[in-house]
Amino acid sequence: MKIINHLSIIALFVLTHSQGHSKVSAEQANQLGQQLTPMGAIMAADPAGIPVWQDVAHIDSNEQPILIITHDNHHQHLAHLTAGQVALFNTYPESFQMQVFPSHRTFQAPQWVYENTKQNASQASLNESQTGLVNALAGIPFPIPQSAAEIYFNHITRWRGQQLISFADDANINEAGKHQITSRESLIRYDHYLKEKANPNRLFSVISKVTAPATQSGGGGLVLEPLDQMQEPRTAWLWDKGRRRVIRAPNVSYDQPVNSANALRTADDTDMINGSPERFDWQMMPSRLIYIPYNNDRLKDRSLSYDELLHAGHLNPAHTRYELHRVWVISATIKPEWRHLY
Repeated sequence: MKIINHLSIIALFVLTHSQGHSKVSAEQANQLGQQLTPMGAIMAADPAGIPVWQDVAHIDSNEQPILIITHDNHHQHLAHLTAGQVALFNTYPESFQMQVFPSHRTFQAPQWVYENTKQNASQASLNESQTGLVNALAGIPFPIPQSAAEIYFNHITRWRGQQLISFADDANINEAGKHQITSRESLIRYDHYLKEKANPNRLFSVISKVTAPATQSGGGGLVLEPLDQMQEPRTAWLWDKGRRRVIRAPNVSYDQPVNSANALRTADDTDMINGSPERFDWQMMPSRLIYIPYNNDRLKDRSLSYDELLHAGHLNPAHTRYELHRVWVISATIKPEWRHLY
């Protein structure tokens, strides 16, 4: 569930705060890998329970939760909860819980990504309209950010690999907890992280096909996602199985409904914002320590059925995991000339 103010979208990013400017000095950039991690997070531990960063990616699968937050005790933990989490406790007081586990900093990227990120610290900048990047290598563009817009671009250009094949299911769940599944296979190429780029403004490319249910199987689409959507629009095509032809897809973004979700979610519900940032005024908010979904390996357990995972209103809390982490908080307030469902 995503609870959003009528006028503004609030987004949380797992990137720990630091001080500085885009195109920082060499002295500031040298903090990366020392006081700061290669991606710009605080290296040190936190007394609240966040460990020192050690560039490792292993956790004990037999760990037990150190805290279980319920509707009855969630008021004791408001400092570390989001507005959406509080809304879930109030909406589903009998069923929603958060199992909090020991914190682990398990994010890793290749050494060349770290090196590019360090170079970006002293050379990358936003363009004049703040809708794209200038002189940014394949890495996080602003490891020592000073503005909400820079944090936004850190988020959309985050390291997710160079290419992957995804087998994913979408679940539309009604109030009774009954679910409808749409399955798809996708090939995703993260063009921003290619060493040789045919199009420097390409963020990623996706080609996908629907594999279930049988009535939709065989359909699919291709999406070419630009980094700066003011420089060039997103382009997409759909394979219409019924008419056996390729058609140009509409530019689905912002608060437009997602067809496969029976209009239960909007394009912006995918990755927190889906469209050019130019429609919003961005503000950097105070950073926080938040219980966030992290290391949710149980959700990948193939022995669990969807009936066990998907409950009315929310995922089955018995199989979810939360950890305390430092996060950025940024606010995007829609400009007067635009509208938005939220």
